[in-house]
Amino acid sequence: LDQNYLPLQVFSDKVIQSILDSKLYQVGDYNGTMGCKLLSPGEHSYIIKSDIKGVYVVYLRYNNHNIVLYVGETDKSLGTRIGRLIKQATGDNRDDESHSAGQLLFDQFTKYNRMDLWKNKLYVKFIELREIKNILGLVAFPKFDLEGEHYCMLKDLDNKVLLKYFEEKTIDSLSPISNKMAQSFE
Repeated sequence: LDQNYLPLQVFSDKVIQSILDSKLYQVGDYNGTMGCKLLSPGEHSYIIKSDIKGVYVVYLRYNNHNIVLYVGETDKSLGTRIGRLIKQATGDNRDDESHSAGQLLFDQFTKYNRMDLWKNKLYVKFIELREIKNILGLVAFPKFDLEGEHYCMLKDLDNKVLLKYFEEKTIDSLSPISNKMAQSFE
């Protein structure tokens, strides 16, 4: 996908814009297990432990401003990924679990007994994998192998490949603080 960067930039821009235009959910009701409730502000609706697959952006609200905290992807469950962030932020994670945004919140706030600066102030926007595939439509790219040239549909690529690609492009575009900090240590 990276070899076809320029033609795919149009799709990256559309995916990122779709995330930015999507509904903003407040993260709520985390009870120590993986998953969480995503509340829709102003509407009395919510999503519980969602099995949503896609690319997501986590915001930290501070003084009525949404700070881009983290960009991630999941091919399993958005609720589980957000749950892992919160678990890390509260210090309830196991040794084999980690989340860069959760670690940032823990190091900067929880460790100093200031969970009030982030708890109930996390928000999420996302685009589902099926929406990404709809954006890609019927676009194909040439693939060369020993049998010669043939065409592959972008939407038929491995889900993880697609999600990782659009996660990277969203990180490059939005510059979330915890992703950039995690990358600086790699």
